[in-house]
Amino acid sequence: MGLNKRHRLYVTAILFGILFFCMASMAYAGGGSITQKVALVPNATGLNPHGGTLPTSGFSPLPDGTAFNPVFTNLHPDNIKNDTTDPLMSFDTMVWVQVGNIDSYLSDNTFKSRVENFLSNGGKLIIWDSECTATDYSKFIYPFQTSNPGAWGASNLPITFVEENTLSSSDPSSYYYIDTAKISSETDAVGDANVFTTYDTNWCVDMKAKNCLGTEGPVHCYARYGKGLILYCGLDMDYMGWSSSSGAKALEKIFELELKQTWNPDNLPCGVLAAPAGKAVGSGKFAPNNYFNFDVVQWPGQKAPNGSLTYSVPANKISVRSCTINSFAPDLNNLNASFSGTCTGNVNGKQAASFKVKVEDNSESGGKDRFTIEINDKNGVVIHNVSGDLLTGDIRILELE
Repeated sequence: MGLNKRHRLYVTAILFGILFFCMASMAYAGGGSITQKVALVPNATGLNPHGGTLPTSGFSPLPDGTAFNPVFTNLHPDNIKNDTTDPLMSFDTMVWVQVGNIDSYLSDNTFKSRVENFLSNGGKLIIWDSECTATDYSKFIYPFQTSNPGAWGASNLPITFVEENTLSSSDPSSYYYIDTAKISSETDAVGDANVFTTYDTNWCVDMKAKNCLGTEGPVHCYARYGKGLILYCGLDMDYMGWSSSSGAKALEKIFELELKQTWNPDNLPCGVLAAPAGKAVGSGKFAPNNYFNFDVVQWPGQKAPNGSLTYSVPANKISVRSCTINSFAPDLNNLNASFSGTCTGNVNGKQAASFKVKVEDNSESGGKDRFTIEINDKNGVVIHNVSGDLLTGDIRILELE
């Protein structure tokens, strides 16, 4: 039975409305993903709570006027590690809230692989580690360390914009405006902030800050992994969820804009990298008969490192070559560096596909230089992992101006 004219007009109106809504969402997203289902790990106050609550409702509409009402679900990190079925498959966005012992979870292969798969397949991860003093992200996808002052209640410390984007803006007329002056003066978010001290070249900087320990560095950063997006915020969240001050509301807006940030693509400019310029060079031998040679450099303003690595253990039929350096994280203060990338070669009959290296320049302090290497196959399985003090040779970590 056919539809009469009135019914056809009614159906047409409904279809037009649906199409208009979809086109509006697509116009805002720029073809990217939008947060709809959020896993709060473990909840809005944190695993190791130090005060404050992330907002989960009352968000303003998206720039195109569409309502923004994502659904939040609490998820303990133990469930990510232990559940038979990966619980992250039910979400598009995950928020780590004050997970102070993150190293213990990243040391678990199931937890780590599920997080990496979630991101690679198109998920978004947001990290808030407010006042967590013992965080260790050395096993994270893109490793970093932070200066962690803890709960001092410090205010009136500087926070500055590094780039204008859809995470923050210094323009009061912009949808993305963040009143950093109010955050600094009316909350302890900046003074008690965790800021980057060691870096990976995949991190891009949105804002930097100086905490009450006098450490200045990136405090709001982002990175891409596969089809996914990672956002990090080290600001203290004490004032979120209860204070009505302008500073607290501006702080809450940072989290709201993180949720609203689209990805794949994200259209973020990544104009400033978190990694400092530096160079690591060395060659030599460590016990029993492991030989290496590397030369890695990150020039000022360069978006990717250059370099090479060869590694061999002739007695064990290990030879790694044709290495491409993808990330480089020099720690110029402590004279060590980490770098990783892809490679080819043979490890006891197994084919090498990727590597991670850490080198230590200890000669200036009277110690021995040290070389550590991990080699993985194409599935990410570790097929060689060894570390040792140098018997012969030299390692140098150098600053570039």
